[in-house]
Amino acid sequence: MMSKVLLPIEYDDLLVRLADPDSNLDHYLGYMIEVSVPDRMGPELQPNPSLVTDIPPRIEGGVGMGLANAVMRTRRHRLYRRRISNGWRGHRIVSEGDSWFQYPTSLLDIIDHLMVDHAILSLDAAGDRLVDILDQREILLNLKAERASALLLSAGGNDLFDNGQLGRLVEAPFPGATGEALVGPVLDTFLSRMSARYLELFRSVHRAFPNVLILIHGYGPAFPRGGAWIGRPLSARGVPAEVQHDVVKTILRKFNGMLATLARRSEFHGKLVHIDLTGIGTRPGDWHDEIHLNAANAARAADRFRKALAERLGGPAPEDGMPPSAEPSPAEALAEEGEPPTLERLAAAVQAERLSALDERTLLRELDLRVELLELDPTLADEAEIAPLVIGRPAPELGIASLHAATRRLIKWWESELRALVCDGAGGPDNAVEAAVLEALAKSRSHLSGALARWLVTGPLALPAVLASALAAWLATRFLDAGRNAYCAARHPGPAAPALDRRSLPDVPTTMGEMRARFDTPGGAADFSADGRSAMLDRLDEDLAHKVVEPPNVPVDADAASKFRLRVKRIIELLGGEPDDTRADDNTFGLVESLIIADGTRPALYVRDGFVDLTDERLTRGGWLDRVRESETHIRRLVAASGRIVRGSDRSANAVYGSAWMLPDGRVATARHVIESRDFAEEINGTWVIKDPSFAVDFGVELGAGTDPDRVFRIAAVDWAGPDAIAGQVNLGHLDIAILTLEEKPEKPFPEHLPLADHTASDAVVAEDWFFNVGHPAQPWGSWLVDGEDGNDATISRELLFALIGDRFGVKRLSPGRIDFAPGRFPGDAHAHAITHDATTLGGSSGSGIMAVTPEGPVMSGLHFAGYFGTRNYAHWVPAVAHLHR
Repeated sequence: MMSKVLLPIEYDDLLVRLADPDSNLDHYLGYMIEVSVPDRMGPELQPNPSLVTDIPPRIEGGVGMGLANAVMRTRRHRLYRRRISNGWRGHRIVSEGDSWFQYPTSLLDIIDHLMVDHAILSLDAAGDRLVDILDQREILLNLKAERASALLLSAGGNDLFDNGQLGRLVEAPFPGATGEALVGPVLDTFLSRMSARYLELFRSVHRAFPNVLILIHGYGPAFPRGGAWIGRPLSARGVPAEVQHDVVKTILRKFNGMLATLARRSEFHGKLVHIDLTGIGTRPGDWHDEIHLNAANAARAADRFRKALAERLGGPAPEDGMPPSAEPSPAEALAEEGEPPTLERLAAAVQAERLSALDERTLLRELDLRVELLELDPTLADEAEIAPLVIGRPAPELGIASLHAATRRLIKWWESELRALVCDGAGGPDNAVEAAVLEALAKSRSHLSGALARWLVTGPLALPAVLASALAAWLATRFLDAGRNAYCAARHPGPAAPALDRRSLPDVPTTMGEMRARFDTPGGAADFSADGRSAMLDRLDEDLAHKVVEPPNVPVDADAASKFRLRVKRIIELLGGEPDDTRADDNTFGLVESLIIADGTRPALYVRDGFVDLTDERLTRGGWLDRVRESETHIRRLVAASGRIVRGSDRSANAVYGSAWMLPDGRVATARHVIESRDFAEEINGTWVIKDPSFAVDFGVELGAGTDPDRVFRIAAVDWAGPDAIAGQVNLGHLDIAILTLEEKPEKPFPEHLPLADHTASDAVVAEDWFFNVGHPAQPWGSWLVDGEDGNDATISRELLFALIGDRFGVKRLSPGRIDFAPGRFPGDAHAHAITHDATTLGGSSGSGIMAVTPEGPVMSGLHFAGYFGTRNYAHWVPAVAHLHR
């Protein structure tokens, strides 16, 4: 019988046909070429140029990356929506997974079989790794939006098989080795990391939706075929062909065992179920390729899911498709409050409850996007039910400092209002809506979000519904994550790592002499004569004009700039006349700090492409140009050896955990209080356990630079940490030091480390006095920093300060400085293992390294661990603690 002849078709028309659930999928797939993509579990589809016309240039001649996933997802979504709109009364299910759940060709996979008799919203994508699924925000939002009863998860296969990974998971082969003998500690380490990632995902779902059933699965005993996923990686590792299948079986058995162990954890209350598929695919003919079951065996696997769903979900679904909740619905809550159930209030509450599944950072971004959208189109004010704008958009580079001014004002106003209600409301609520908010404080994130949304859209100061839903979810997250006591005590955002409490700094007052010394430079002492003070003000006038008043994007007017100048002038006059031993006024610290950064006396210079901009006028003003130019080679080494501690893909400025710098043997030094973050690591019976394996050190976080995977090294272990908990306190008798081990990368060397200063270099370093520091400063914070000009001499406008010192935070900066107190000279430093210094560090630089350039060459002389904007800083003296790294 002759095969059917395919007539030419336009590319756009082909995509429409492929995504149409009523079209003949096999027919239109005939216009595509299935292409194997390196490092991907699933295949890709490429239009056949001999049959498809008008192919866009980005597709022609190469693989249309993501095309297959996008087309098949659209087709499945349309099928799902049709089933729901036709009156589906059963359980709704969300699926998220890899190519076992979406094999984007005519091969029927597990979800294809299950969609015959289930309503499944498929978020699956061939090629997804577990970390990709963790980074996405789709799961929680869609579980909420669909009122789903179950989540089907398929993840881990790409982590096992992509990019030749399987060959790196086996032990070094030896003559006569069995499959069992080649699977050992290397795989155990991998499974430990995977287990932590799975736990993070399972906990996030179960925390948000404790009634939702989660079904997970492992993989059957795949057969090597000499392909890129199994055969070639194992052969390259030296594993004999005759034992390769046994190796795969052993690895997948242990992988399944790890999942089964997680499913038995009591914290999930029986809602996490492992589907055992190890008995499926036991013959080579059961497989479509090295790692995918054929259609018949995919159907067998689907039957096991089908059975578990029937047993665990039981009879018909609740009317709304979600397991019942003890909390009232938004409509019921409105009725209880005695307020008219307007569509606007109801929609805002419903949307806020859905958005409450997102994390705080994502909600902040969502709110900012909505503010921007409303400015562009004011008619959207009452559109509470718009789809989340943040989905598919990259995370912002900055935190609150990067938000629109209108968003910052919005947050400031309503956080103040919420605290007045929650923290200061001694007289009780004024109405039923406020009473509902107070009652909801002890309930779920979702319920509190709905109550706050109804509060925000009520009364004379009512917020547009389009903003109320996102702001309500953000406020609820902020409050519940902090707890009432911490929320009511806190007023300002800090760095992601535990901040050191300023009140715990050693109570040694800063004198006017010390403050004057902060204006000294390598060129000599600062000139505070009448002419010198006048020159300082002239330079400030120039900065205020060019950086603050003239730029249209800086919301600071000439009057506010003039008030700032007047306050600076008063301080400069004091510095020119007060005796050295006079105590400096604490309220002047922020002004002095902003002046010496902007003036170039103690600059914090952005690093780009491994070095600073030598044309930056602050280098010339501060007398640093010659010294930086002479030390360029050494500074470049320091920059390359300095990294930022990051979590996953987050490089935003409000997620700055700290800094670190290279030691020998693939280790880095940082501050102990950095790893005390509740998300990072935990000390259990004297042993440190990494709680989140996505933490890493990124050595490439520079101004304008994207993420370079080759410069990111995962933190594998805490090698050593100071014996005393820091717990936010500065105690010079403690060691605020931690040494971390990084995970090696094949053929990707660690950055070169610099030599450590020892006792023989101690005198030379102290005599040198000046040094260089490279850290990743977070934005300054504290009660002295405010939005706008409030007329208070003890505060500074955030917008004005950021315009002067630069508003890009969390990226590498070079900060030159000088030792104030040598080891053992500062009160409390009984062990002589600390120095104080005056470099501009800011939060986020905790753990950063200090390099001195001695006559013998550069040495790492200090580890910065504490300080406060405008005051002295503290660092551990490397010659006294260098032995710890051994």
